Formats: sequence, C-alpha cells, structure tokens
Amino acid sequence: MSWDNVKGVSAAQIWTDNPNMTQAYLFANGNHQVKMTIGLTLTLSNSSQPGPTDDEVKAALSLIDFETGADISYLKIGDKGQYGYVYQPNMPMEIKALPVSSASNPGAYQYELDYYLSSDETVNASYASETVALLLSYIDVNGKKIDYQTGSGSGSRSQVAGRRSQVAGRRSQVAGRKALWQ
Repeated sequence: MSWDNVKGVSAAQIWTDNPNMTQAYLFANGNHQVKMTIGLTLTLSNSSQPGPTDDEVKAALSLIDFETGADISYLKIGDKGQYGYVYQPNMPMEIKALPVSSASNPGAYQYELDYYLSSDETVNASYASETVALLLSYIDVNGKKIDYQTGSGSGSRSQVAGRRSQVAGRRSQVAGRKALWQ
C-alpha cells in the first residue's frame, strides 16, 4: 500500500485565493463558497517507489478547528459551485481569485488539494469565524496509526471567517457574513 512508503510530513500549508491568502470572507447563505487549498509534501522511505495517490491523501485529510482539534463547526465542505467569488469588505465585488501561479508556488508541494467551503444560517447563525487546521491520519508500514495536525501549538493554520488578520501564510481565515443574495 502506498502509505507504507511514507515516513512523515515534510511540509504542510493551507491558503485561500484571497489576495492576502491568510483570510477570506464568506456570506453565510449556503451558496457562497471559499476555495481553500492544502499544500502537502510527504517524506518517502524509498523515493523510487510511489507514495499515496491524490485520492488517498484527500481521504486521509480532515479540516479541524485549530484551537480545539475538534471537527469544524460553522463550515461545510462541498463540491465546487458557481458562487466562488472572492469577497473583501470595502472592496469592489469585481475582485477575482488569484491565478494559481500567484496563490502558491506550483510544484512546491507533492499534493495541492482544493476544498470548497460554505456556511449557512442553520450552522452559523451568529456569523462566527472559525480558524481551520489540517489533520492527516494514516496507518504506517508497522500498522501504527499516525496523526499529523497543524492545530494549536504547531503554528500552521488557516482561518475561515472573521475580520482578524492572520500573518505567516500558514493559516487562512474565512469570515461569515449575512447574505446579500439567497
């Protein structure tokens, strides 16, 4: 199995396609989506042997609350929809997402996986913000469960919702906003 060749995680980063890449704003109407990308590089035991496939990595990843390590509360992960515009308060709505070459360093990670996050009034009635971290869980060659997370204390996180700016490029924030359209 491909996870048998994995020694560990050598790099992990989360970013949004918002121009500052550290936070994003989201209308909590169930339609608007924010694209969050996870860049991940694994250390392999034998570099001539393959590692896990994109699908295997995505199946092993979870987005969690940065502070508590629990499941995210206000955000839903879904398929890409039609309302993925970047929104920034006090900025024209015409701002478009950054092209991939601007949002990341293509080829810097073995895996770059996109997640599309939304929220609605049912789960996010107070339009709360949520700091998101990454959890990677897999079984190594010895049958041991390995959990790698970028939660509290690791310095690598992503914030979804809220106005607080997060610096360091390792976390992104998506802010809940009352819907302008339904």
